[in-house]
Amino acid sequence: MGKVLDLFYLLAALLYLPSLGRRRAGLRQRLGFYPPKTFAKSQDKKPLIWVHAVSVGEVRAAEPFLAILRENHPNCRLALSTITHTGNAVAQTAARSDEPVFFFPFDLTGAVRRCLRAVRPACLLILETELWPNLFQAAAAKNIPIAVINGRISDRAFRRYRRFSFLFRGSLARVNLFCVQSEKDAERFKALGAAPDRVKITGNLKFDRQGSAPVKGAATAHPDELWIVAGSTHDDEEKKLCQAYIQLRNKFSGLRLLLAPRHVRRCPEIVARIKEFGLKPILVSEWEDGAKNLQPNEILLLDKMGRLAEYYGLADIVFIGGSLVPHGGQNPLEPASLRKPVVFGPHMFNFKEIQRLFLEEEAVLEVKTAEDLVPAFAGLLSSGEKRRLLGERAADLLA
Repeated sequence: MGKVLDLFYLLAALLYLPSLGRRRAGLRQRLGFYPPKTFAKSQDKKPLIWVHAVSVGEVRAAEPFLAILRENHPNCRLALSTITHTGNAVAQTAARSDEPVFFFPFDLTGAVRRCLRAVRPACLLILETELWPNLFQAAAAKNIPIAVINGRISDRAFRRYRRFSFLFRGSLARVNLFCVQSEKDAERFKALGAAPDRVKITGNLKFDRQGSAPVKGAATAHPDELWIVAGSTHDDEEKKLCQAYIQLRNKFSGLRLLLAPRHVRRCPEIVARIKEFGLKPILVSEWEDGAKNLQPNEILLLDKMGRLAEYYGLADIVFIGGSLVPHGGQNPLEPASLRKPVVFGPHMFNFKEIQRLFLEEEAVLEVKTAEDLVPAFAGLLSSGEKRRLLGERAADLLA
C-alpha cells in the first residue's frame, strides 16, 4: 500500500509544484531531512510526545492542551509540528525553548520514516482531521501509539474521505484513540473505519482557550471612536466590508474599520482594493509606530501575523471572516471570550456546532447576505446596550 500511496501523492504533487516553488523554506523538513540540532535537546531519556497541529487555528486550540500535558506529564518532552508557515511561526511562540518546532513530513514512505527516526516519539497526537496513511502505518510498525485529538470531519472532508475510503480505512484502524468534538463527528469517524470502542466524544478544545488581552499603547481606541474589527477575511469580503463602511461612516462619525486578512500575503492586493473605493489604507506596522488617530477615510490593515487576538480587544463589533463567502468561516470563540458582539455570515460550515450553539443562545448576529451588513452593523452601533448584551451572551455561552 505504501508504494501505491507514494505514486498517488507524487501524481498529486504535480499540481502542488508551483506552490512548492514559492515556499521552499521548510521543504527539506517536509521531505524528512531535519537539521541535527532540531531535536538535540529532546534526545534524552524523557519520552517525547509529538503533537501535530496543521495551521494557526489548530496551534491556538492546542495551547491549553499543551499546558495540561506539561503539567500532568512533567517527565515527558513535547515537540510540535505544523504544515503551514504561518502555523509554524505561531507554534514557535506556543512552544517552550526546549520544545522542537518543525514542519510535518509529506506522507511519502521515505519522508515519514526519516521523520520518525529523527523525532523518535513515544506517542503521536494529531489535532482535528489530519489522516495520513503512510505515517500511521510507519508509526504503528514501531508500536508508537496514535491519538486524534479534537477530531472533527466537515461535510466537505467527509465526502472526500468517503471517496477514497480504500486509502483511509486501514489507517483509521491503526489509531488507538479518537477524541472527537461531537456525536456527528463520532459517527463519521466510525463510518470511515474507526473502531467504535476507540471513539470518545470530548467536546471542542477551542472552548478551553482564554481570550487575549487588548492591545496597548498605539492601539488604544479614542473615546469617540467605534471600531469594527473584521478578522480572518477572505477574497471579496474586504470589498463588501469597505462598501458597508462607506455607507455607515456618515451616520457614525467616529466609525473605524480594521481589516485582518486570513493570509497576510494578500495585503498588497487588499491595499489596491481599498484605494479603489477612494479610501486610504494604513498598515498596522506603520500605524503603531506613528500612534496617530485614524481619519474617516482611512482603513487599518493588519499586516502583522499573530496579532488578531490582541486587536479584538479594540473592537466594538467583531466580524468573522470566511463566512460571507463559501469558505466555512473562522473561529468566533476568541472575541466571544472578550465579551465582544460577534457578527458572521451564513457560511460557517467548518464550525457547525459552534454556529448552532451561538444561534440557539442568541449570542451572535448572523447576516444572510452582504447587503445585510449595513443594517446589522447600524443596529449594534446605535446601541451600546445591544452590543453589551450580545457580548455578554457570547461570554456566558463560552463559560
